[in-house]
Amino acid sequence: MYLARFLLPLIIFLLTISSFSTPILADGFYKWRDAYGNIQYGDNPPKNARLEKLDMPLLTVIQDYGSQWKSKEVNLKKFKTKSPPPIFEKTSVSYEKFAFIAPKMNQIIHAKDGDISAMLSIRPPLKRGHSIVFNMDGKNKKRGTVRIANFTALSVGMHSLKASIVNAKGKIIQSTPAIPFRLIRFDSALSRKKRKK
Repeated sequence: MYLARFLLPLIIFLLTISSFSTPILADGFYKWRDAYGNIQYGDNPPKNARLEKLDMPLLTVIQDYGSQWKSKEVNLKKFKTKSPPPIFEKTSVSYEKFAFIAPKMNQIIHAKDGDISAMLSIRPPLKRGHSIVFNMDGKNKKRGTVRIANFTALSVGMHSLKASIVNAKGKIIQSTPAIPFRLIRFDSALSRKKRKK
């Protein structure tokens, strides 16, 4: 009887301690392996697991953090931005190719009546507002948009031919080098007989 009176409070005390042992044990963060051998982390570990208590860093909690920031009006005039450079339309266009096909440099041309044709190669094609000026022996002879020009009644001897591309105001955009050529008026024996008659 005496033993029962002594053991009963002891059993009640041990049962009370064991009922509070899980919450006390769960106070913190732990690492353990589950039944499948996988590592688990948490603050509520199972009762029979082999636990490793982890020392976690303290959390910093700031109350009403968002309310501490107030929007400020920004004066945009203080920030000077560089505007892009203005885009100017090109007033002059460079042609990839602008050269004489005929006559050739230092060519001897047989022309009975002194008539010849000059032909240019232009790439890209002539732009709108541009024109070609053919210059024969230092004088502007022909102006237009056609790349072929005919010259008549040229005298025998050396001549020089040059061409330029000009804009609507007459300003030279591009020029060919001067092409020297010699003109010979071929006089056949048949034509001499006709003149004698």
